[in-house]
This record gives sequence, C-alpha cells and structure tokens, in this order.
Amino acid sequence: KFRQHHGHSRVPTHYAANQALANWVGEQRALNNTRQRQQKVRKLNRLGFDWNPGETIWQQHFQALQDYKMEHGDCCVPSHYPPNQTLARWVQSQRQLYKQHTSILLNQQLRQEREHEQQGEELTEEGTLPLQHQSCSPRVARNSLLLQRFERLNKMDFAWQATGERRSHPQEENWMRQLRELHEYKEEHGDCLVPSQYKANPSLAFWVSRQRHQYQKWQVDPSSSTLTAQRIQQLQNAGFCWKVERGQSSPRQEETWGRYYEQLQLFKQQHGHCLVTKSH
Repeated sequence: KFRQHHGHSRVPTHYAANQALANWVGEQRALNNTRQRQQKVRKLNRLGFDWNPGETIWQQHFQALQDYKMEHGDCCVPSHYPPNQTLARWVQSQRQLYKQHTSILLNQQLRQEREHEQQGEELTEEGTLPLQHQSCSPRVARNSLLLQRFERLNKMDFAWQATGERRSHPQEENWMRQLRELHEYKEEHGDCLVPSQYKANPSLAFWVSRQRHQYQKWQVDPSSSTLTAQRIQQLQNAGFCWKVERGQSSPRQEETWGRYYEQLQLFKQQHGHCLVTKSH
C-alpha cells in the first residue's frame, strides 16, 4: 500500500502514519541472507524493496546534478534554487562532508609529520608528507563509499566551494597577496623563515607570525581560527615552517655563514689573526 501511494518502498525510519511499518521495514533490511530467510528476501525483491535507500537517494541527486550541468555548464547549484531546492541542499551537504574529510586527512598528515620529526626520519623535499600519501583515520578509511563519491564528483568538476565563498573578498585577497609574497621570499632566500624583524617587508613578517599563531588556535578549535584546511595546505605546499626555534637558521643562512667562515680562515692564514677591519 505504501508503495502504491508513494511510488517507492523507502519507508522513513520515523513514519508517523505507520510507525509499526517503519520498524518492520528496518528489521527486514537487517535480515541475514540465510537459507531460512531467502524466501522472504525474494518476496521483498519482487516488490521492489530498497535495501539501501541512502545510496538510492544519493544516486538520484547525482543524476539531478548531471542534468543541471548539462543545462548550465557547471555544477555551481545556487543555495537558493527554486526549480530543485532539494538538490541545492544536497550539494551543500556534499561540500560539508568534503570539508570534514579534508580536515581529518590534514590532521592525520600533521600528526605523522610530527612523528617523523621526533624520530628524525626524512620527509619529502618540501619537508612535508603530501595528503595523498597519508593513511586516512579509521573512520574515513572504513568509509570507502564516501571516497568513491568524492571521486565521482571530482570527475564532474564539482564546485567544492559555494559561489559566494569563491567570490573575492578583501580579506581573502589580502591573504592570497601575502602568500604570493611568501613565495617570492622563498624564491630569493630558499625558505619561508621570514625574520620577525624583516625590514624589507614588515607586513609579511607580521603575517607569517600571525599564521603560526592562528595555526595553534586551529589545532585546539578550527572554528576559532582564521586558517582553514585549504589555507593550511597551501602553506604546507610552500614549505611553511609552523614552529621556529629561537636562533634557528635557514639553509641559505647556514651556507652564507660557511662561506664567510672559509674567508675568515683564509684571512687568518694570510695575516695571522682574525681582526678584520671594516675597510677590508
């Protein structure tokens, strides 16, 4: 009767009109495929019983997204989309799941990097462990279906950020400008260890210090920080150093020190002392 009235057999878990039916349907989905129960399973299959309504609904929304892309040329479904508001809500939920997934992977990556540093093991050339090389947390690893869904959405060029989020804001523009300046600093100096008293660009020095502070806040509570998983990954890719020990020198600074030390050795061999005059 439910199927005749609604056109499917996905009885909601909480079905006020007939809660007993909802409970019975739930029990049927939990049936073991034993010989004694195969007959019941076959009867339910003939009726078109849906054993995995969550997957069915996801596939329906995915098909609706494909139709949207065919019509509009992209997957940027607005949050307010009267022709199919259910699709708009589903798109938002996929973005939220992806953000959670990214945060879990990023936490795992940073934890592994700390373990590598403590053990003195060699990291990649950038001093990081790329996300794609990290093992997922147990919760994510178990949910291979979620990862498969992300892959299918990626192949459609799914917009993981809403249109409003991707629109340029002054704060975002400033952050990206500072990131570009950090890349320029690295190209010139070979690292991202911007000194706290960097006269050539005090603004960059302050920004670098602020990112480290915001990262400490993010580790305690991501919602309290201006950093996001995406920003952290961008800094990681640049070879950003989250913790700087007092007196720590960059590789280029060490190279410069070594070069001047060799010159000082040569000076001493020639003059018998290290009293180099300013005019020398």
